[in-house]
Amino acid sequence: LNSIYGRDHNHVYTLTGAQKEIDASTFVALGPTSHWFNTYNSYGKDEKRVYHLTVGGKACVLKNADAESFNARGNGFGSDKSAVYFERNVLSGADPGDWEHLRGPHSRSGKRGYCLNKRIRGADGRYMESLPILG
Repeated sequence: LNSIYGRDHNHVYTLTGAQKEIDASTFVALGPTSHWFNTYNSYGKDEKRVYHLTVGGKACVLKNADAESFNARGNGFGSDKSAVYFERNVLSGADPGDWEHLRGPHSRSGKRGYCLNKRIRGADGRYMESLPILG
């Protein structure tokens, strides 16, 4: 399916082998598999659940994520109809309708600014910008 997930008629597979709790018949891998800081954007979903792969290779369920509306948004982020996620963590207060990735680990939603899955206290997302990383 991509560089993270594989499937046959019985199971979905990751680096750790068969993920028996996933419904192989309805499973799809979502989005690109890597992002700028070299970890995985390894979302996938079946008809009922959304999954994110851990560093060790196990597909973990995103509790409360809505499989029908879930989409990968790139750079380790995803969203459903009611929440934005960074990997397996919800961005507290982020609205999927106005959330945007800025650059690198930074994103914003309304007046809120975020670094990865943490809200940046005191930052006003309306005016927040992410500066380029100097190499």
